[in-house]
Amino acid sequence: MVAASFLVRMQTLIVGFVVAFDIVARILTANRIAGGIARLPRLRVQPSFTMDHLILTAIGADRPGIVDELSQFIFDRGGNIEDSRMVNLSGQFAMIVLVGLGAADTASRIERDLPEFSRKSGMNADVRPAGSRPAARTSDALPCRLVGTGIDRPGLVHHVSHVLRELSVNIESLETRLTPAPYTGAPMFELEAVLSVPRATPLSQLRQKLGVAFDEINMDWDLRTA
Repeated sequence: MVAASFLVRMQTLIVGFVVAFDIVARILTANRIAGGIARLPRLRVQPSFTMDHLILTAIGADRPGIVDELSQFIFDRGGNIEDSRMVNLSGQFAMIVLVGLGAADTASRIERDLPEFSRKSGMNADVRPAGSRPAARTSDALPCRLVGTGIDRPGLVHHVSHVLRELSVNIESLETRLTPAPYTGAPMFELEAVLSVPRATPLSQLRQKLGVAFDEINMDWDLRTA
């Protein structure tokens, strides 16, 4: 009777060891699998469509259809005009455009065919890669609009831009033109600029410096936040 009881206890103990060993083995196996998965290189899904940009400039004698010819040239080669500036300067039509490239071979097609386009259209055209697109303005800079008007004289743009440079103010865009003054017909110089003023540059200081500069060149002016 004692021997039978002893055998039952031994069997129970052995079964307990087997069960415990099986549990430990399962845990170790699971950890090895999980560790192997963690060490596997993660797959990064890359977008199948990328958009790069070119800057294309062209200038030639002004005539009807000149913009249509350039825009068709870009469109036929898979490009998209995203931003542009175009102006007639004393009979010469100048264009600068930001071209979005919708396909891998768009840039090479534009660069390859541009000399022939220049020859046929009579425009002097050039293309170059665009830099990275600027980030949207942050709180580190304040957008402002500057306008000025006065009798034309040499050096006006230099006089104003030099003051802006001294104060680390960036010119985002600048337009100037000559218009005849009422009655006298004297050439009047008009300036309009969009500025990016660093927060570190007080507007009061900028206004004071501009006031001195515009007084020296006898121009009326106004500066406002955009």
